[in-house]
Amino acid sequence: MADSPVQPDPVTVSLAVVWQGSSGKQDARMSEISMNGCFIDSSVQRRALGDIVVADDDPLTLRMVTAVVENEGYQAVSAADGRQALTALQQADMIFSAAIFDMMMPHLQGLDLILYMKADERLRRIPVGMITAERDPKVWDDSVAAGACVFLPKPFTPPQVQMMLRMLASKAE
Repeated sequence: MADSPVQPDPVTVSLAVVWQGSSGKQDARMSEISMNGCFIDSSVQRRALGDIVVADDDPLTLRMVTAVVENEGYQAVSAADGRQALTALQQADMIFSAAIFDMMMPHLQGLDLILYMKADERLRRIPVGMITAERDPKVWDDSVAAGACVFLPKPFTPPQVQMMLRMLASKAE
């Protein structure tokens, strides 16, 4: 009878994982791993953000950010400039869980939108992420003082937008 190879004991771990199942992307927790496989607890519930308003005057950037937001399972409301974003925010029937604004846009800039949101009781707790090619630290400081909680400098990649979404989700109430 041949000796069977000795298998090392499973290792206990605690890792957050995302897996693609038949019902879409799911958050889960990996709690054990060994040479024979791993144990994934898929009962961990994903905290959905819901609707996210995305505003950028660059059509390519707007399409890319919107696509990433929707690919992550959220509903994106796209705006091609600050005025369109303000119109979306003013709709009483829309409940946004997060906002992603370009810092520099025609009509209203990202900072203007943040100031509007912070003055409105219905919108003030919505976490805001800013995307920008702006390199002036004063503009960044003003946005943080107004209430922006996440910044993403241009150019950026889809995984960086995904990280921004995770950060916004952690700030959502």
